[in-house]
Amino acid sequence: MQVAILGQGLLGRALTDALVERGYQPAVFTTKASSGVPYMTGDTTLDLQDVAEFQPGQYTWVINAMPAGVAVEAPANGVLLDWSGQMGQWWGDESPVPGTVLRPLPPAQQMALAALRALGLQSVLSADFTALWSVGKLGHGGVQRLAGETAKMLNGQGRDEGDIAFDLSVVQTDPAPLIQQAELMPYQIGWGEMIVPTFHGMALRVSVLGNTNFGEQTLERLTAVGFEVAQDVSLQQIQQAPESRFVVGYTAQGPRVSMTLAFDPVAQATQTTLDLLDRPL
Repeated sequence: MQVAILGQGLLGRALTDALVERGYQPAVFTTKASSGVPYMTGDTTLDLQDVAEFQPGQYTWVINAMPAGVAVEAPANGVLLDWSGQMGQWWGDESPVPGTVLRPLPPAQQMALAALRALGLQSVLSADFTALWSVGKLGHGGVQRLAGETAKMLNGQGRDEGDIAFDLSVVQTDPAPLIQQAELMPYQIGWGEMIVPTFHGMALRVSVLGNTNFGEQTLERLTAVGFEVAQDVSLQQIQQAPESRFVVGYTAQGPRVSMTLAFDPVAQATQTTLDLLDRPL
């Protein structure tokens, strides 16, 4: 099976490492400025090719991890998995069909949907989510920028306007794909996102009002679908168990339940990709 990865940001690199570890030999494409430089992962060295030279016809899977706005053609006999969020219909869990474009839910909305399903969608009257992203949302450049600004602060050089190391950025994201997948009405979902000055990891604050009394059995349903209960979670814990998803501060009071979900969005996107590659076309 021939696999191509487009992009070498945080997600692109994580996907490259994971696929090589799985035994794949992916063709890796990136921007012209970054192409031509060998990329080393484990004991393997890969050549980075200019994305302008990419031809989709020879690949079974094309994984687009390029920034938004990069147009990619789906292979006729394969599948394009678009992590840029720009192309194709939102993908749920149906089997992929050759020649199609799969646009998976963003990791934060994947976690929100998993939590709603565990609670019981038929019981949800309204759900409010606040996603706290690390600068990983801004890609590899965001991580480098935060590192540079932090070093500047530690060296006593002060701050400049717009430094993400000293700021909390509110971003706008459309929750329509989550609403569509959950089969709820738009007025039942509240969604907000912020970027906080941390390097990796993510937290999703959840508050749900239902038409039934929630209790400990709800927490049991969450653990049954892969969530791990924790008293508190640090960035180090997330990095040590990147494929885990934690439930912190679970509280059920009659028909209302609140909790915080902590996870690594890059690891979750990588796992979704690996699961798809295991499916026959």
